[in-house]
Amino acid sequence: MTVEPRFHQMIYDARPWYHDFSSLGIQTHFREQTQERTIRGFLSDYSPRYLVDKFFSKPRHYLKKAYAAALRREKLMKTINVNGGNQQRKEKYILPYLEEAFLSCKSKGVEKPSTLELFCADGYYSFWMQRTYELQNLKALDLNERRIKQAKVMNSVLQSDIEFQYMDVYDLSPEERYDVTLCAGGLYHVHDPKRVLELCHTITRHYVVVQSVISLESEDEDYFVTPAPGWKHGSRFSNARLRKWIEEVGFEILEQGRDRLDNDAPLSSRGTAYYLCKKVE
Repeated sequence: MTVEPRFHQMIYDARPWYHDFSSLGIQTHFREQTQERTIRGFLSDYSPRYLVDKFFSKPRHYLKKAYAAALRREKLMKTINVNGGNQQRKEKYILPYLEEAFLSCKSKGVEKPSTLELFCADGYYSFWMQRTYELQNLKALDLNERRIKQAKVMNSVLQSDIEFQYMDVYDLSPEERYDVTLCAGGLYHVHDPKRVLELCHTITRHYVVVQSVISLESEDEDYFVTPAPGWKHGSRFSNARLRKWIEEVGFEILEQGRDRLDNDAPLSSRGTAYYLCKKVE
């Protein structure tokens, strides 16, 4: 039976949210489909505080965007997808991979695996893992301060005790150890993805789930560029290069999947790869 997601004022005030939390019983998207091109729909997507913070972060940039939007050359802000955008496509791979990792840990006698989520954004997958598997030791981190603040708000609403930290993944101590690591959505945002995977191997006892955007411009295992095309940061790499890194740092690939987004993004940003990996002792 489908449960209607609950409205919470704290969640509404912290909009926009990156993920759709309706599967956890919380409403995080507030615009009706009929409101898409209206002022009311715009304000349902974005809180006044968010809009003010955005403007003052880059006032000249947003003045230019406002002018272009007035001439209908472009949108002032992108439309929030009320159904979670690509979230359902990602969950098709990530959730079964996590389930297999946790069940495998249980077969090893680890009933409550300690878990780390890198690049957690607003913490959706951490909350999903804790709710689904009743995890007791779960840490999540991200370098986006606003997203971490959102995750802490959600922590309060869901009465969870997940440890959320605003920090760079490179600052994670190599002395820490976790049974399962989720590394989703961040490798293509860093300039040295292999270094992150090496850190994952160091701190992970058993399993890691990896998800990343991959370039469809090449299938060559040597394809790697940084910064990412059109960006001032990040990187792009082929699926073959990602697979090579994963195996080189010491993981055995148990399952893998690929997806191709049906949008107008450049080929360098349209592919997605998923891996379930076991640490090789």
